[in-house]
Amino acid sequence: MSGTNWNLGSVGGLNFHSTVNGTQVGTQNNYPQKQNLIEAASEIQNLLDHLSQRYPMETDAQKQVIAAEFKKEVEQKPELRGRIIAALQSGGAEALKQLCNHPAAEIAIAAYEGWSNA
Repeated sequence: MSGTNWNLGSVGGLNFHSTVNGTQVGTQNNYPQKQNLIEAASEIQNLLDHLSQRYPMETDAQKQVIAAEFKKEVEQKPELRGRIIAALQSGGAEALKQLCNHPAAEIAIAAYEGWSNA
């Protein structure tokens, strides 16, 4: 048996009393990280698909052009930029690259990661 009494009168008059009898087992599941990673990967995929319709991507140099255009597009969309940075921080670049099914994804994500860390 345990008990907790808190009196936080100086923090706005909050009084808290809790008594725990027996054993409590709790489970906390936090899934938004994976969902955010999937959403960011989907948005990256869509943007790269759109860019690859406008630019050829036969060579690595052409993929670099797509990566540069990808950066320009992302910089014009602050919400997308924030989601990509959050996905990179939470899941890492490798996870994001694996979720994107596009030939230029690896170059674009690596380049964007480098630009956002600079």
